[in-house]
Amino acid sequence: MTVETLPEGQEFTGLRGLVVEDNLAILLDTEQLMLESGMAAVFTAANVAQAIQIIENTAIDIALLDINLGAETSFALVPSLTQRRIPFVFASGYGEDADLPVEARSAPTIRKPYASQDLINALRAAL
Repeated sequence: MTVETLPEGQEFTGLRGLVVEDNLAILLDTEQLMLESGMAAVFTAANVAQAIQIIENTAIDIALLDINLGAETSFALVPSLTQRRIPFVFASGYGEDADLPVEARSAPTIRKPYASQDLINALRAAL
C-alpha cells in the first residue's frame, strides 16, 4: 500500500516525523496534524541545534523545515538529512520563491501559512 492509497487519516502510518519551527503555535498545530495523519511519532525542534540532536540520535523518516528560524536558517540541516537519506519539505513565508541551497532545490516548498492538505501533499511529494 502506498501513501496515496492509504485511507484518510492514515497517510503516514508508522512514520516518524521531525518538525523544525520557531513559532510555537505553528509547531504545535503541525505536530498535531502529522500525528492525526498516522505518524507514530513527531519530534519537534525550535532551532538548528535541537534539530541536529534529534537527527543524530533518533530514527526519522521525514522532516518539515521552517526556513527562517530567527537568526538562523534550517539550511544547515540539509547535509545531515541528505546523508541519512531523510526526505524533507521546506516551509516559508516566501513559498517557492525562497532562495534554497543548490543541493536542496528539489525538495518541496510550501508557503506559510499553509492549509492542512497542502502540508499533506508536500509530505507525500517528498516521500
